[in-house]
Amino acid sequence: MNLKRTSENDPITVDFLPPEQVSYPGQIGLTFAPGKKHQGMHFMWDRNLEQDLDRLRNHYHTDILVSLIEPHEFEAVQIPDLISQAQARGMLSIWFPIKDMSVPSSTEELILLVQQILLKAQQNQTVVIHCMGGLGRTGLVAACCLVALDYSPQEAIKIVRQTREYTIETQQQENYITEFARAWETHLPILSRNFRN
Repeated sequence: MNLKRTSENDPITVDFLPPEQVSYPGQIGLTFAPGKKHQGMHFMWDRNLEQDLDRLRNHYHTDILVSLIEPHEFEAVQIPDLISQAQARGMLSIWFPIKDMSVPSSTEELILLVQQILLKAQQNQTVVIHCMGGLGRTGLVAACCLVALDYSPQEAIKIVRQTREYTIETQQQENYITEFARAWETHLPILSRNFRN
């Protein structure tokens, strides 16, 4: 039994939020860290960064790659040049580090990130969000994008989990999505209305 996950035997995949629920010409997708090399809980990750990024760009037509991993994580999984390699392939890179298994340290900054993601989707671009495993932090940000599109936190979490199983990993992350909903309405009522269908 092969317990090693490589870019050959396990090509990187992106799970996209349903287009009928985003209602923009562009797409918002979720995935794991491209090119990662480390011992996971169930198998060894031994991926090729160039192959993963080529697939994200050429197969999934990724225009913007949103990275949520912390500085030390780039080194820990041997992808220190992820952002420069993505940019070399014509992908805009947005780096927004969030502590693993946790929530953003600044809701105001997350509001700006969500605004950016939705604007790119409005402009018919494909945005792909990733953390380490593409579950906790990635699911949280995707759910906040849906909240900004006027879904309730509960609806947003359900849609994201239907899109990518096991996303949003902690109660803290679930609670934060509710906090984000209040902050979005409080700080950006005009933008919030503009983003609604």
